Amino acid sequence: MTAILRKFRNLVKRFRRDAPTLVLTLISVALLTLSALICLKALGPHGDPMPSITDWISAVGQALGAVGTAGALWLGAHTYLRQVRDQHSAQAAGVAIIVSSVLNQPYKRELSIRNDSRLPIYDVRVFLLGSSEPKQKKDVPHILLSRDGKSWQLPTTFVKGGGAYLEFKDSGGAYWRRDSTGKLTELSGTTEFKTISHD
Repeated sequence: MTAILRKFRNLVKRFRRDAPTLVLTLISVALLTLSALICLKALGPHGDPMPSITDWISAVGQALGAVGTAGALWLGAHTYLRQVRDQHSAQAAGVAIIVSSVLNQPYKRELSIRNDSRLPIYDVRVFLLGSSEPKQKKDVPHILLSRDGKSWQLPTTFVKGGGAYLEFKDSGGAYWRRDSTGKLTELSGTTEFKTISHD
């Protein structure tokens, strides 16, 4: 039963996210249909004499106007959705995880996490990637405040060139994964949070 409710919630979230595009697409189709009907009316029924050149120019102008309006609506919807998506990921974009070499000690590695956003992040989890399955670090703060960070010396068993990733929840309740290559991925929710053995 909970799986059905989860799928329904995801469907509602997707509809809310895509609703503006759907509405504007329907408005665009309605405008195009209306312009076609206006063109047909301007040309007259089959029993009328041949329409004049001014009727043709008027019909074409109205059709081009409707197409232009539909295009402007589509472009506006596309721009609006891009801005909403950018705002949605703005906090997550300020979170970083870095695996780096320690200065003058080429065999030592350091792991750093940082929250440079203006709001705290929650449910912070860090995973180390090596030759085997990922291991979760257990000494990671559950909450990372704004403009805050933490660093650790990695164990000597950490594979050179190995990476790490960070999972967290932003202030809006969205779950994210940031890996040490810089890739940011939105997770569908708590179901994608893995249960992995501790370091």
